[in-house]
Amino acid sequence: KYRADADTVLLKAAYIKKDYNKIALSSVRPTDGEGLMMQAVACEKLGRLKDAIGIYSMAIKALSANGAKEAVAVAYTGIGNANFSLGKYPDAIRAYRKAIDNAGPEAKKERAHGQEEPGEHRGRDFAERLV
Repeated sequence: KYRADADTVLLKAAYIKKDYNKIALSSVRPTDGEGLMMQAVACEKLGRLKDAIGIYSMAIKALSANGAKEAVAVAYTGIGNANFSLGKYPDAIRAYRKAIDNAGPEAKKERAHGQEEPGEHRGRDFAERLV
């Protein structure tokens, strides 16, 4: 337990410092949604988009098990962003639709009232809010 806690702290410290290489190359393989999201965002920022998609998918499973629907929506947004960058537009659209389906009622209200900027990448900010 203490080793897992120490690994999580080291992962968060690297994320706060925006040391994405350290996160992506870390021997720590998180299984919790928070750690997986940090790792997926790091891969996305480093341009390792296929890796990011796979890690976002693992994060979705972990976050779904905890009932974190809004976090799941953010992970689907990350998958959509990565697929969009890869030119896989049908996959991006599917991921964005799943993100909308999982977004909480507050996010839906924000969209309805125009409070969220079009194309805003909330997924990239998610892990920063976690730490």
